[in-house]
Amino acid sequence: NNIMSDFESLPQDMFTLHEQGFLVERAVAFSGSGANAGTFEVTNRPEYKRLEDKILFLLARFSGDSMDNGSTLWQRFDKAKEVRDRLTHPKKDISPAPSPSDARRTMEVALEVVQLVSEKVWGRSVI
Repeated sequence: NNIMSDFESLPQDMFTLHEQGFLVERAVAFSGSGANAGTFEVTNRPEYKRLEDKILFLLARFSGDSMDNGSTLWQRFDKAKEVRDRLTHPKKDISPAPSPSDARRTMEVALEVVQLVSEKVWGRSVI
């Protein structure tokens, strides 16, 4: 989640305007006045994206590959994301505390996904 803003430092012509907005989680809007009248621009209005959408974007944009939503890794990622969501968005009727095995599996999946993105985007291993 935190690396998306790192892409902001890359040359702007590397990304379409919509990709730039996606990377920095800002809305793209039509400008009807001022110096940029008649064009689209990235605004300061936040437009948050789902973690899985960011991962899919990075894989597709930089490697031409996509993660198969039916793959074992994607299914494990979905389960790990549920554990994460319980912690970051707690609900009154559900205990946010993961079991030790949930925590271990979540960390293992996170490492696998980071490794996959690193290999596909930067062509190198992080381990």
